[in-house]
Amino acid sequence: MPPRTKRAPCWPPNSLIAGRSRDFAIVDEEVVLGPAVWAAAERSDTETLTQFLDPNSLRTITHTTILWPRRLFDKVAWDETLSFYEDFDLCGQAILAGLHVRGREVGMYYIRMHTAPRLSSAKDDTAQLLWSARFWLKWATLLRSPPRHQACAGVLRDGLMDCLIRLSNLPAGQAHMGQLKAAFRHWGGRGLYVTPRPRNLLKRAVGDAVANIGGFPALHLLLDMVDSLRSRERPYLDTLQTPATDADQEDARHIKTYEAEIGRQAEAGRNRATMASRARR
Repeated sequence: MPPRTKRAPCWPPNSLIAGRSRDFAIVDEEVVLGPAVWAAAERSDTETLTQFLDPNSLRTITHTTILWPRRLFDKVAWDETLSFYEDFDLCGQAILAGLHVRGREVGMYYIRMHTAPRLSSAKDDTAQLLWSARFWLKWATLLRSPPRHQACAGVLRDGLMDCLIRLSNLPAGQAHMGQLKAAFRHWGGRGLYVTPRPRNLLKRAVGDAVANIGGFPALHLLLDMVDSLRSRERPYLDTLQTPATDADQEDARHIKTYEAEIGRQAEAGRNRATMASRARR
């Protein structure tokens, strides 16, 4: 009998296949894991766009978990002007170009969570907020034409309002306030409100009243007071779990293998740098 060959999977036409991802960290030299995440197998384009745009939703897709067809990049391009949310932007552009995101339990993208502050983290996130404003203004414009995406109105309003609140007390943000307010009104926004929306109706009513009577300055005072009274949230790293199942153990072994290889490459790089330095003396 001829040797059996593994058949390549056959995806529906115009599919953008999104695989799995999983957070992990190294704590006391042991791997701890978050749950494996992947997109729904079938859902509407509007539902996928809504997840991209919802600032408070669980992200089930990143650009690194998608099997990108080469032909797509003849139609869409990475937006170099954003520097923030650019991966969501690329996925959204692919949907508008006619592709449909379908989740499959294929592959695994491991996302390392750092136990110490990263060098790229900064106390002043003004630049990120300005890039965020550009993202929301871009998508508030892109989704105006296709009527089928009018269901995204709610998450667009929430994203624009969140951006307005965060930029309202920053001098650098004032240049974007007029455009953000106009986009918010276009998508049916009326008045000011707290984001994310409190589940408690009384808290929601109080927050909305303070915002609409006192404006953004009063809202910032309220939010600062609430933050000072709120109990400290459990750090995300503390929610990661030690491997419990066979699949967890396999993922942990893969991660340790990659970590060991990265360590060997780093050591080799340091040795080459040392040898080059000595040769120049």
